[in-house]
Amino acid sequence: MPVPLSAPVPDPARSLWAPVTVRVAWELVLAGLPARPDAIAEAREHVLRSLPPGAGEHEAEELSTLGVREWIERVRDGRYRRPATDPDLALPLGHDWRRRLSQALDHAGDAVLRLHYGDGFPLDVVARSAAIDEIHLEQARGGIREAIRAIALEEGVSVHGWSVARLDLLIGRVARIAEPGCPGPGGLLTDEGRAHADRCPRCSRAVRLVRGGVLSPSDLFPPEHTLVRPADRRRVCAILLHPDARKHRERVSQALGEAALPIGADGWVLPEEALDAAGPALTALALEGTPARHHLRGALVTGSGRWARGRLIGPLPLQAIEGARARPWGELAGMPELPAPLPPPPRATAWWIGAAVSVLLAAATAVFVSADRGVTPTYPVQARFVPRAGAWELRFDTHDLAVVDIVAQRGGRWELAHGGVRDGKGRWATGEGDYRLQVDGQAVAIVTSAAGIPDLAARLAAASADPDPLASLSDRVHAADAHAAVLTSPGAAPSP
Repeated sequence: MPVPLSAPVPDPARSLWAPVTVRVAWELVLAGLPARPDAIAEAREHVLRSLPPGAGEHEAEELSTLGVREWIERVRDGRYRRPATDPDLALPLGHDWRRRLSQALDHAGDAVLRLHYGDGFPLDVVARSAAIDEIHLEQARGGIREAIRAIALEEGVSVHGWSVARLDLLIGRVARIAEPGCPGPGGLLTDEGRAHADRCPRCSRAVRLVRGGVLSPSDLFPPEHTLVRPADRRRVCAILLHPDARKHRERVSQALGEAALPIGADGWVLPEEALDAAGPALTALALEGTPARHHLRGALVTGSGRWARGRLIGPLPLQAIEGARARPWGELAGMPELPAPLPPPPRATAWWIGAAVSVLLAAATAVFVSADRGVTPTYPVQARFVPRAGAWELRFDTHDLAVVDIVAQRGGRWELAHGGVRDGKGRWATGEGDYRLQVDGQAVAIVTSAAGIPDLAARLAAASADPDPLASLSDRVHAADAHAAVLTSPGAAPSP
């Protein structure tokens, strides 16, 4: 008894297979890339995974163009970014738009509509192919733009004020609308199929691709026993590094391992199973503060994608990065919480190897140096103070782990403008590795320390009552933490 074949899989997206295949192959040829069967198959899979649910044939074709360009960037440049979409893609366009536009054009206009707007060739190529002067083609293109404005107005679509680029996108979409009643793959090269292809942009491309050996008719038949749009899902983790900690990028990349896929300047995507190895390495970096935990964030995201030859196709990598961007800094979903950095090691002091007398001598020397030359701050700060009307603009740089207090003198009293800021310094980041903010007050001061200044508000109030508030402020801060750094603005801010 013969074994029956399995029944075809019900799939509402089967009608998209041929239009997407033709558009993908055409875009690869137009980009000057070898349209090999494996390249067409992978680019088509990327497009099909990325299509929104319920996409129709025309929408799927237009999104295929964007999807192929996105895939090319991933393969050729290793760049992962979301392509700019046509803002007017939702406009309801039918083949009647193209029919009416074609009827309004002469021979030169028809060549521009089909070859330039429809097939994507530049005007100089159209001029050689159609044996028409390029100046004449430029004039014909202007006529097409005027004709589409009139048709759009009749259809109730206002294009008033549209830029030429936006109008050309609309014309291109109209020029590529397929005629109804396309023959199946087996009928493409019949007399009826060729006659239909003379009127239909999609089938015209299909015939040329088949004749050119890029496609065969069998490539246009959808698979019988699998879904056209892959239904499998994968889970990946996206890790983002704060721009202020970009100097630690190489260390993070090494910690994540070879399985991590770089996404942009400060992001990685890695398979969920790689987290077991990456977690301890990131923990070690967090303990060293290279980078600190508040300079990392991440998310576990499930979506449509497939690892293929060192890259990830489908929408999943961008969805994962967007998921990580929605997380607060310091939170890595799917991984144990990273630890706070270890306290900085004590400063190196010359140790005398020998008897107790040598130890006492070293201690005495250290006391002498501290008293005579001052104690080195744990986290030094460099700053520039720019006076404004009744305020100061501060631009400063200090260690990522420093706790920063910004104090201001207002009405003769020192007040705390921003207190105990460490993880939150990112809101002041300039993107150039330092920080900038503006603070109201006659004078301002920046205080950096390892753990913050205890009872700082009370110390500010006491300093305000002293005859020399500036000197008193520095003395009282150093009395609480001898290794704190204090920088004060020069002079007084101009009156507002």
